[in-house]
Amino acid sequence: MTVVDYSRTKSSQAAVPRRPAKSRMSVSRNRMHIRSQRLHVVYAYCLTGIVLLAPLPLASNRPVLWMFWAAVLFLLAAVYLGVHLARRTRPPVALRAMALPAVLSGSFVAYVTLQGVAPFADGPASASPGATLMAALRWSSYAVFFYLLVQVAAHKRTARKMGWAIFAGGALYAVLALTLFRFANNDLLLIASRDVYADDVTGPFINRNAFATFLGMIAVLGLSLIQRRRPRLSGVHDAFAWAASEHSLRFVVSAALLAFVFLALIGTGSRMGLIATLCGCALVLFLARRSDAPAHRSRLQIATVPFFVLVGAMVLVSSAGGAGSIEQFDRFLFVASDGVDRLALYRQTMELIASQPLWGHGFDAYEIAFQTVRKPPVDPDLSWDHAHSLYLELWAEAGLIAGSLPFLICAVLLVRVMRSLNSGAGSRSLAIAATSAGLVAGLHSTVDFSLEIEANVFLFLAILSLGFSGLLDNQDS
Repeated sequence: MTVVDYSRTKSSQAAVPRRPAKSRMSVSRNRMHIRSQRLHVVYAYCLTGIVLLAPLPLASNRPVLWMFWAAVLFLLAAVYLGVHLARRTRPPVALRAMALPAVLSGSFVAYVTLQGVAPFADGPASASPGATLMAALRWSSYAVFFYLLVQVAAHKRTARKMGWAIFAGGALYAVLALTLFRFANNDLLLIASRDVYADDVTGPFINRNAFATFLGMIAVLGLSLIQRRRPRLSGVHDAFAWAASEHSLRFVVSAALLAFVFLALIGTGSRMGLIATLCGCALVLFLARRSDAPAHRSRLQIATVPFFVLVGAMVLVSSAGGAGSIEQFDRFLFVASDGVDRLALYRQTMELIASQPLWGHGFDAYEIAFQTVRKPPVDPDLSWDHAHSLYLELWAEAGLIAGSLPFLICAVLLVRVMRSLNSGAGSRSLAIAATSAGLVAGLHSTVDFSLEIEANVFLFLAILSLGFSGLLDNQDS
């Protein structure tokens, strides 16, 4: 019969070391952190892909493409929130950090939906209810897109990589546009001949001004990122060492891509597009110089790159013929006769606003509503589906109060981005890019409807979110 020594067995069991509870918790947290990083990396690829693919099919300026991208974004949002619910985790950025923009966006979408439904006889009603409800769906997808971008860009390294990817992709669109213009008779993606703007560089876009806004935002993004990589040299030895390093190759490639962007921009023949972009680039240089330490503000570090890029692009344009002919530069120096019709269009649009200043005539219903006030000298043979001024068009469609909400949302976001420049939170280069892109888009929107094009909206929201989320990284992550 075997006798078991229970006292010895218990002591030997007690001698086995156990992992502390804190250690097990730290391992669990590390696993959750790795899973969260993987999720956000996947979503960074998805959202960057949306920004870069949206211009390809006619700049996504078709109802079927609006519905497609809305379905994709709603599905991505459902999966994203579902994963966090299943893991019992929270997104990196709390919704309260975006409380005011979220409330304003929700209010605008609700009002536009109310216009389309028109439940009250004396209340807001749309001249085209179907188009207005489609616009409400589109703006809802914009809000979802921005929310997902802010969550992903809360990680600074991911945000910076997304910025470089968007700049490189946008520059490749400039190369594609120049190639189509030079070797394919400016055909639309080699599948259809172009009916309008055949003598201008437009790439996958139909309207040259919309493409100019796209290139302008890409230009300020690229210039902001390149400013961060510019060499700070104190002597000849440092210059040779930098030239032999891989940093010089990256810098030269980035500057070359920026030169192609400027070349395509000039080739569009868009006067206001070029002016808005130059103003945005000037703001980039001013903010970069202002945020630098005094020891880094000397020499040619600020002016050299953009100056030679712009001069080189103009030299290439002037010697290339076609889009770079003297006639193209005349468009930048002299206003064509269509300015008379444009001023008359603005006056008649103001009459349309005055006829329904509170409720508006229905979002995306400008073309139908404008027929009630259209008269000479506005050309009656043309279809005026836009007011050629985003501000006037929104006020005509949504009224003076609700029509001002999109501008107020952008203003709130940009003010917070500019505050981050002073506080030092987030990435300075991305904050500068967001501020300058806001200037480019806002300035060009005074005389055109470029931000009515979905590909431009996606690009603008992407750049804005990259600058905005950097401020939230220290507060709500």
